[in-house]
Amino acid sequence: MGANEDLDSIPKQFISVIELLEIFASCENMTHERAARWFINNIQILNRTKKLILKNEYTLVEYEQNDNDFYGCPIDTLRLIADGGDYDPFNDCVGFARKRILVELKKLGFNIAEELIKNTPIYISQSCSIDDDNFYKNQCIDLRNEMQQALRKEPTQKQKKEIQFINFLDKNSTQY
Repeated sequence: MGANEDLDSIPKQFISVIELLEIFASCENMTHERAARWFINNIQILNRTKKLILKNEYTLVEYEQNDNDFYGCPIDTLRLIADGGDYDPFNDCVGFARKRILVELKKLGFNIAEELIKNTPIYISQSCSIDDDNFYKNQCIDLRNEMQQALRKEPTQKQKKEIQFINFLDKNSTQY
């Protein structure tokens, strides 16, 4: 993956609270308030992912509770919306790791296209803490699945020409 592809994938790893509610509310034909209430009642889904802040199109950071934080907590934003409060459009920059949320909703039986999940880049956390066990286990599963998909891909014609004797490594080749 090149540097430009890495930069382009940053916003694709993120789903804002507002976008999540819009998607869920439209799929389930409900209001944003009811959708937020559903997520608060099913908080385990949100606890299996990372809370993120998209500071700009090139900066995605994990949310940390801090008295000096300029950004609100994504779960607190959901609680505010669930209680009927008005949300600030500025909250479009608080959210979660997109792929993990989509995978969790798919597991619960919601109609999430497999292609959408497959084409969503994985958010890979740079930090580790004791209470993040579920997130890291799921992150490893995602990485393993990505590696398996990459192994199944046929090398491009250019790669075949550049890598001498690649046919000997290709299980589908008669020269294997």
